[in-house]
Amino acid sequence: MGVRRQAEPESTAESAGALLRDGAAWLEGAGLPRARQDAEWLLAGLLGLPRWRLHLDPDRPVTAVVAKRFHELVQRRLRHEPVQYLLGWEEFRGLRLRITPTVLIPRPE
Repeated sequence: MGVRRQAEPESTAESAGALLRDGAAWLEGAGLPRARQDAEWLLAGLLGLPRWRLHLDPDRPVTAVVAKRFHELVQRRLRHEPVQYLLGWEEFRGLRLRITPTVLIPRPE
């Protein structure tokens, strides 16, 4: 029997701050009105963090896998796909609702 090797940790590609700057710039260049906010929601969702945590540690290393997924989500957002569909959820009146393209996105009003 061969010796089983443990999987090596994923290498870090970029920092959270660098990803946010790039993502926000792409979205802003496409004329999306909430470009920075959208980029923050997407990255925070991928990292499983609240948005405000991204501001506390912009040098937080991000794995290559997360960076690639973030770029994919930004590309979908550039095609005007709603952030809620990209994240798969929306907060509404204290509840986190699962959102898919088959449901309407709840609005505060």
